[in-house]
Amino acid sequence: MEIDIFVNILEVTGTVAFASSGALTAVQCGMDLLGVNVLALVTAAGGGVIRDIIIGRLPPAMFSSPLCILVSLFTANLIFIILKAACKKNKLSRFTDIYDRIMPVLDTVGLSVFTVTGINAGIDLGYSTNYFLLVFSGTVTGVGGGVIRDIMADRKPYIFVSQIYACAAVVGAVVFLPVYHLCGFIAAGAACFLTVAVIRSLAIFFRWNLPHISSKNFRNSKGE
Repeated sequence: MEIDIFVNILEVTGTVAFASSGALTAVQCGMDLLGVNVLALVTAAGGGVIRDIIIGRLPPAMFSSPLCILVSLFTANLIFIILKAACKKNKLSRFTDIYDRIMPVLDTVGLSVFTVTGINAGIDLGYSTNYFLLVFSGTVTGVGGGVIRDIMADRKPYIFVSQIYACAAVVGAVVFLPVYHLCGFIAAGAACFLTVAVIRSLAIFFRWNLPHISSKNFRNSKGE
């Protein structure tokens, strides 16, 4: 029972964080109320749906439990109402600054939480010794919704161009495994959450990025 409560708290927390990031992205892209709700929902639930289809949990948890949908839609509409009111009072001028500051925080919380719940989904299906599947399940749950959000918003997926993101989920999932077998799920979940959050926070603060080749340099090498 304690584990169920712990997982439910994590799921609600992650859903609010990712739904908020989806709603804010939709507002920034000029979408209407329907777009705000859809982007919030796919950001919060998309990774879990991809995970469930891959690991064979059908129908996906999103459709068997309304909690994720209800929390996502409530969060999206609340954000829309707040921003609409701010717009009427001409107080929306700082939205871009607020967006740039809060988005990394929301994505970090959502990534940390859903990495844990993604691993839990694999354990629930009896894959507690299939370490590769558990790491994959946690990672795809953490990053999947954000990728769908960015594709629907017509921009490069955040995980491929910004500070260390998916790698943080992988490391957190790997940390989860030995702690789980030694100390149980709650301790492992806490260790995974903190690992992902710390790596992401450090990456944001110090602007750590994986090596990449500038597209500008690539064009120059072709003589363009």
